[in-house]
Amino acid sequence: MHFSIPVYQQRESHGLLLTCVGLGGLMVESNGANLVKAEANLIKQLKSVIQGTEPLELERFDSKRGTKLQRVHLELNLKVNTSKVSLSGIFPLILEPRWVGEERELIIAYHPRLPHKWFPVRDDEPLEALATRYFGKAWADVKQHELGKLATNGKDRLSNVAFNAEPKSPFAKLKRTTNVWADLEFDEERSGKPKVKRGMRVLHRIAEDLTAQHSGLTPGPTSHRPLQDDLAHLVCGPKKHSVLVVGDSGVGKTRAIIQLVHDLLEADDYPTHRNLDRVFHVWKMSGQRLIAGMSHIGDWEERAVQVLQDCADHKVVLYVEDIHAFGQIGRHRGSNRSLADFFVGPLARKQLTIVSECTPSQLERLEYDAPSFADAFTRLNLPACDPGKTLMLAFQESRSLGHSEKVRVDPFALRSLVELGSALLRGSELPGRVMDPLDSVIRGASDPEQKQVERVGNEQVLEHLSGLTGLPVALFEATAALDAEQVAERLSQRVMGQPEGIRAASDLILRIRAGLTDSSRPYGVYLLTGPTGTGKTELAKAITQYLYRDDARLVRLDMGEFSGPDAAARLIGDRYSPRGMLTAPLQAQPFSVVLLDEIEKAHSSALYLLLQVFDAGRLTDASGATADFSRSVILMTSNLGASSRAPVGFGDASQRILGDISK
Repeated sequence: MHFSIPVYQQRESHGLLLTCVGLGGLMVESNGANLVKAEANLIKQLKSVIQGTEPLELERFDSKRGTKLQRVHLELNLKVNTSKVSLSGIFPLILEPRWVGEERELIIAYHPRLPHKWFPVRDDEPLEALATRYFGKAWADVKQHELGKLATNGKDRLSNVAFNAEPKSPFAKLKRTTNVWADLEFDEERSGKPKVKRGMRVLHRIAEDLTAQHSGLTPGPTSHRPLQDDLAHLVCGPKKHSVLVVGDSGVGKTRAIIQLVHDLLEADDYPTHRNLDRVFHVWKMSGQRLIAGMSHIGDWEERAVQVLQDCADHKVVLYVEDIHAFGQIGRHRGSNRSLADFFVGPLARKQLTIVSECTPSQLERLEYDAPSFADAFTRLNLPACDPGKTLMLAFQESRSLGHSEKVRVDPFALRSLVELGSALLRGSELPGRVMDPLDSVIRGASDPEQKQVERVGNEQVLEHLSGLTGLPVALFEATAALDAEQVAERLSQRVMGQPEGIRAASDLILRIRAGLTDSSRPYGVYLLTGPTGTGKTELAKAITQYLYRDDARLVRLDMGEFSGPDAAARLIGDRYSPRGMLTAPLQAQPFSVVLLDEIEKAHSSALYLLLQVFDAGRLTDASGATADFSRSVILMTSNLGASSRAPVGFGDASQRILGDISK
C-alpha cells in the first residue's frame, strides 16, 4: 500500500530533524546527518508503526490536502507553576484542514512538535492573536528546556515522504469456519500472514544506493547532452540495456552516470509520487567488495548468486566501478573462473542491467581477458571537451554549487583555472582538469557558520593549484618575478662545489617557469655521473624541494634491484600484481622527481621501457592504467668513471669515461 505523509524539516547544528505532521497525537521523529539518512530512519519507523496499526485506524495516515506551514511572531507570557516565563520569537505553525460533517471545513493550527495542543483558526481574528491567547495557556505545562526548542531558525520547511508498507489485513480477525475441506484451503489474507516482499540479501551490504543519495539533489551541468540522452534512452526505457561508457580520464564518465540516476528518477515519475519504493535504484558496487572475505572455493560464487537474486526481486541497475578488472577478479590457484565468466550469462539473457565506465586502455584489457563479457555491453564513447565548452561548464558549476555553498567565484579566476588547469593537470582530460579543482576550491571556501557570501578570486585559485601540484605560485603566476641568480643561490645552499650541476638545475626551473618545456615529455631528463659523495642524490633532493616543497615527492629506485629478466614486470606490474614500482607512485602523484640510482646496472628490458618514458612521457601498467611523466623530472645517476686514474701525459680522461658509458 502506498503512503504519503507530510513532514516538517528543521535544520539544526547536528543535522536534520524530521517530524511527521497530520497524524493526530502520534509523534514520529527522526534525525540524521543529512536528508537521506534522516528520511530512511523515519520511513523505517513509520513502516513499523503502520504494521502494528489496526486497519480501521489507518485513516490517520492519509495525507490531508491543503496542509501548509506558516511562521508567526509570538510574544508569550507563560505561567509555569508559581513563576512567569517570557517566550518570544518566530514559531512554526501547521495549518491542517479537517472536515466537520460533509460540507463544513475546519482549519486547525498547532506546533509540529506539539500536535495534541491545537486550536481552530477563525477568519475574524488574526492568527497571531489566536496563537498568543491559546498557547499562553496550553504551553504552561511544557518543560522549560523544551520551550527553547519550539522557535524556528528559518531553516525549516514542509515536505512529504512517500513509501510502500504492508499494514494488517482486515480479514485477519475473521473467524474461519471449520469444514471437511478446511485442511486443503489456504488464504493469505485470512491467515493473518500476508506475503511480504523479501528484503535485500547481500546487495545493501556490499553496494551503495546512489538513488537514495541523489533523490533530493539537483543534477549538475553535463558536458555531453546528446550522448547523455542516448544513455538515458538505453537504460531508462522498458527494455534496459547494459552500457559501458568509454572515455579518457576526466571527460565526464562518472558525471554522466550520476546524471543517469536523475534520468531514471524522472522516467519513473519520482517528482510526482516522491516514493523511492516505486523507482529503479542504481546500486554502486565493485568486484573487489563482492569477493571481499571470500576465502573458500565457491564462496564468491554463492554471494554473486545472491546479488542476482536481489536484482531479480527488486528494481535494480548495477553501477560497477571496476568492470575492467572483471576478467581477473575471482581467479586463484584452484579455479580459473572470474567474475566475467559468472556474469556473462545473466547479461546475455538480460537478467540484470549493468552500467559502468572505463578508459580505452582498460577496455582493451577487458577485451583481452573476457571478450564475450565485453561484447555483452552497448558502448558509448565520450570525447574530451574543448576549452571554450569547459569554461561554459565551469560558469554553470560555479553558479549552481556556489549558490548552495554561499560562495561567489570571480570570472577571471575561472579563466585562470581553465588556462592553468589545462596546462598543469595533465593526468586527465577536459573538463575534469577544471571541474574537480573548481569543486574543491568552492567547498574549501565555504563556511557553514558564516551568513555572508564568500568570494573566491584569482589568488585562491593559484594557491589551490599550488597545493595540488606542489609547484610554488611563483612558477605559474605571470606577475611573479623569478631571478636566475636567486634560484642558483638557493640550490647551492644544499649542493656545494658543483657549479655545473647547479647551473643545469637552475636552467630547468627557469624553463618550467617560462613554459619552454615539451608538454608531451618530462620536464627534464638528466644523467648525473661521478664518484660516491659528490652530491648527485643531494642535487635530486634540492630540485625536489624547490619544485614541489616536499621531500616525499622524490621517487627513488635502486636500479641494481632491476638487473634481472623480470625488471620490466616489476616496473609496470604483471597480471598477478598490476601495480608497478615505477608506475604506481606516478599515478598517485605525477608531480614528482624520479631518481634512478645506478642506471648502468638496470636490465636491458628496463632501459627499453625508460626510452618510452623519455620519448612519450607516459607508461601503461599491467592493469591498463596510464602513468603520466610529463610533469616530472627524471634523474639518473651513475658511478661510471669514478675509478679512473689521473691520465699520464697529455691524454684526455673523458675518452675513457665515454668508453665506459658506451659499454
